[in-house]
Amino acid sequence: MLSFFLKRLGRAGITIIGISILVFIAARLSGDPTLGMLPEDATPTEVAELRAHLGLDQPMLVQYLRYLQHAVQGDFGDSIRYGDPALQLVLHTVPATLQLA
Repeated sequence: MLSFFLKRLGRAGITIIGISILVFIAARLSGDPTLGMLPEDATPTEVAELRAHLGLDQPMLVQYLRYLQHAVQGDFGDSIRYGDPALQLVLHTVPATLQLA
């Protein structure tokens, strides 16, 4: 019974890592997030500064490991639209989602 549980737990971990890689890659393929965060007349210097601040100037592997580290800690960043923590916004809508379900 314990070996069955450990196998299932291992498979769940592999699945979660795989999904996180897919989400990370999909987010990066959707375009440069700095262009949506800055005004259209932003200078290249401003774009470079924001990319450095967000860590987007780092290699993809470093970005992914940082993303994974923050996700494990429950830090999913801040909402671009509202400026509040993303996890807080999602948890705020859970009761309405459950009620609809």
